[in-house]
Amino acid sequence: MVTPTIHAKVLREVIQPVMRGMESEGIVYTGFLYAGLMISPDGGLKVLEFNCRMGDPETQPIMLRLKSDLAAIVEHAVNGTLDKVEAEWDRRTALGVVMAAANYPDTPRKGDVITRLPKKLEDAHVFHAGTTMQDGKVVTSGGRVLCVVALGDMVKQAQNRAYEIADTIHFDGCQMRRDIGYRAIVANKSSSPRYAHPLRACRRGIGGEGNERVSMYRSILSARSIAAHLKRGGLVAYPTESCYGLGCDPANRLAVLRILKLKRRPQRKGLISSHRTTIRSHAMCNAHAD
Repeated sequence: MVTPTIHAKVLREVIQPVMRGMESEGIVYTGFLYAGLMISPDGGLKVLEFNCRMGDPETQPIMLRLKSDLAAIVEHAVNGTLDKVEAEWDRRTALGVVMAAANYPDTPRKGDVITRLPKKLEDAHVFHAGTTMQDGKVVTSGGRVLCVVALGDMVKQAQNRAYEIADTIHFDGCQMRRDIGYRAIVANKSSSPRYAHPLRACRRGIGGEGNERVSMYRSILSARSIAAHLKRGGLVAYPTESCYGLGCDPANRLAVLRILKLKRRPQRKGLISSHRTTIRSHAMCNAHAD
């Protein structure tokens, strides 16, 4: 959860230094600059990337809170008069739930008919992303199909409303996370919450046709127990922006092969691996060179 303290720290340690650096080098840039960050429980910041665009699905909740005319703000930016306008925001919380297509993220299925789309919503909106019209019907045409966003005075209210709307919409193979907003809700209940990464309370088969299945449960796990589980060759499931990913100890070849099998991914297609040092990273690459 981004608190006012973390927000100020991001501006001070990430955004403002970048702006000063661009100014000192004479770089003129007009547009959106989106910083992808990892924030540790103690408030530490790690910058993953910068994108010259708006983020998906982060933008959708932001847009629902924006009360000003976006086109007018963009025009001021283009004309160099952005300091003459101030954006007006809805004070309420916005929460967005991504509804993803079957087989996302590997090979999203296209052509599934989407039904029960709401015609008019109050304090909520269904943003279309991976959709298209086919024979007069709205069908899936990408991985992240819809983003259902709702406003609420409290995070829990926005969460309940978003899921209420999402549960009325139907298309075959639809998948979505069920824990969006949990960090903010837990933080509202306790000023110093102690929790680990949640695993959605469900059983989800990966592979099918009698292949190995992965069970994921909501639980409170210590970092030590997770590390021990990985050391034994186990896998962990972690939430991404719309679905779930799988992780393992990159030094355990059998665990790596197990993930490839579960994801139906050929060995020639790489997996993302994170290491503390470049030496460690090179060692892992050499270990899996074949």
